[in-house]
Amino acid sequence: MRSFQIENIKTFMEQLLLRDAFDGFELVSASVTTFAAFTIDGRRQKNYSAYATAGTGSGSGRSAGSNEDPGTPAAAGAPSVSFVPWPMIRPAILGLIRGHVRPENMKLVLKLSPDSPAAASVDPAHQADLFLNILYDGTHLECRSGLSLAVFTLDRSLTEAWDSHIAHYLAPYM
Repeated sequence: MRSFQIENIKTFMEQLLLRDAFDGFELVSASVTTFAAFTIDGRRQKNYSAYATAGTGSGSGRSAGSNEDPGTPAAAGAPSVSFVPWPMIRPAILGLIRGHVRPENMKLVLKLSPDSPAAASVDPAHQADLFLNILYDGTHLECRSGLSLAVFTLDRSLTEAWDSHIAHYLAPYM
């Protein structure tokens, strides 16, 4: 896990909320404080039919109806928790912070989508979830890389590769 201070906050937020730069991610959770505190659980709700008709290009092959507890690791070979693709939830987040007053704080936990080109380089045997945590306190913006493995290993190569990928990805904003 590495931490990255974002210096060019305006450009970063524009890419995050108005462009497709982060469309390879899924939303795990969000917390936004403006005139009220809003919390969003990014797990897909199996009974909401809009997922069947909303085209996001995500098509992860996982069950859209999965509503497992994200704190419970999936068994080997079992589908992981299904989260809402960032392009689908981005307009709702933008709607919460749009205006002339900056949010007091914002925390987004994004998970790399299994369909993302960056995920193709991850060995499926690792059963890893790759995360990007975005923390804004009203004046400073910090991003943290994270990784969750289904099995214990002393091998740090995947962690180092993910940290390096995120450093390269965030370089234009630092």
